[in-house]
Amino acid sequence: MNKHDTLPEAEVELDTGKHWRRLSPIAMLYFVASGFKTLVQNGLYAIPALAIGSQTTSITTASWFIPALGGIALVIVGSAALSYFFYHFRVRNNHVEIRRGMFSRRHINLPFWRIQNVKVERPFYYRFTRFSVVILDTAGSASEEASLVAVSTSYATTLRAQILASRSDYLQHRNKDEAEAEASPSADESPDQDQEQVINTRSVKDLVIHGITNNRVWILLGALVPFFDNLAVGINDYLEQYGLQLEQLAGSGTIAWWQWGCTWLL
Repeated sequence: MNKHDTLPEAEVELDTGKHWRRLSPIAMLYFVASGFKTLVQNGLYAIPALAIGSQTTSITTASWFIPALGGIALVIVGSAALSYFFYHFRVRNNHVEIRRGMFSRRHINLPFWRIQNVKVERPFYYRFTRFSVVILDTAGSASEEASLVAVSTSYATTLRAQILASRSDYLQHRNKDEAEAEASPSADESPDQDQEQVINTRSVKDLVIHGITNNRVWILLGALVPFFDNLAVGINDYLEQYGLQLEQLAGSGTIAWWQWGCTWLL
């Protein structure tokens, strides 16, 4: 075995002891970027309001626009500072523990064997530093449950190798136990136990209702509000080519609004 097959940076001490460790101040960049990402995601819901407001006034020339941007930036930086000061971690006894949050405190305790995968990433704002982000994917969770957002790259690679080695040992022991259990099946087992059973089904109508009630559908409709008038004019011109009047077909004097609603629901 050559030196490249051994654990990377083996001289790095993983165990932090019983005392909690704080992240490097460079973690502020990570929390600021996360806050900006959250702002952009939530800002999608403001698109309808901005689209309507842009029809009546110029938002960028409003007197409150610059102060609003300053307030948003202050909130993002303040939130990042709080996230940094209330984030602590420690690694000991083959466990990763993370304690974070100010108003909603959260304590995560992950044994090495429960961690399915470990990713070491270096965002662009870490490229000129010696720090990385360790992302821990845990068993039984489809999302990333925990991460060490600013540790040295040497510590991150050593931690990753140790966690994966511990996970491999756990899987080997589990597979060995399962193989022994299969070799001696119990007397009350029957072939019908492996048959699949449908628990629940969904019709096309259910899927359509789910799509209509999805929030992002209403975001799209809200963004199209400024174009509704042009759309109505286009439909009316198209119907007039065939001698039909939209007002006669769907006017309030012809069909009540609640009748239209019942028609769409049925």
